[in-house]
Amino acid sequence: MAKSRDEDAKSKSKANAPRSCHQNERAEGDLKRFKLRAQNAGSRGYRYVLAPDRAGAEAFYLEAEGLGVQPEGADPVQVSVVELPD
Repeated sequence: MAKSRDEDAKSKSKANAPRSCHQNERAEGDLKRFKLRAQNAGSRGYRYVLAPDRAGAEAFYLEAEGLGVQPEGADPVQVSVVELPD
């Protein structure tokens, strides 16, 4: 049975959703590979993220690291973002 257009759109949007990856994994299709690290949020290592754009990668990183919601009055998290060539 053939996939409907809705199923194709859903699978394509899932494929383009930001996600963590291994540092050796390369970006394919519309995705780009980013290396991110929070500079002022304690000792955190780098995280490699595949995402369609820089903003999506940064939002995913903050959520994955538990930094998406900061207490009122806290210093904003400074994230170092490097787009890696593939």
